[in-house]
Amino acid sequence: MIRARVWFRCAAMHDPVQPVLVRPARIGWRAKFRQVDLTIERPFTGEELVQRMRGWITVDPREFSRLVQSCEGRLKVFDDGGLVVETEGEGELTALQTALAENFGDQVDLEVMVKGRRTKAFHPVEQNPEKTPRRGAFFMPPLLPISYCAS
Repeated sequence: MIRARVWFRCAAMHDPVQPVLVRPARIGWRAKFRQVDLTIERPFTGEELVQRMRGWITVDPREFSRLVQSCEGRLKVFDDGGLVVETEGEGELTALQTALAENFGDQVDLEVMVKGRRTKAFHPVEQNPEKTPRRGAFFMPPLLPISYCAS
């Protein structure tokens, strides 16, 4: 099983962007004759997440999904909420990358995820000793895990 992160081009800024599920969809009911207090939280599937990107990315989400399925890949929402493509082997992944390059050019990229390597959490500003912020520039220190704050 090979997983690869999906990077689209943002329609507004033309930067590589990855759709991320921030929190599950919350579904409730409105009853005609009584109050219904039941809600269900359910995360989107990879297919649903891609379909919601229509207009925000430079490619047609339906065409992208069709290509992924034709190359025997599956769209999934990974543990960190990011969109990934799963294939059974390198042959399917190579075929998918070739098909994406032929149909979309540089508008879609796949980044292969290395098994066993933890992904780096997103921080608004990376700490880099060589790059210090300008005087008067906005600087936000990296977030600390909750375990540091509790003690």
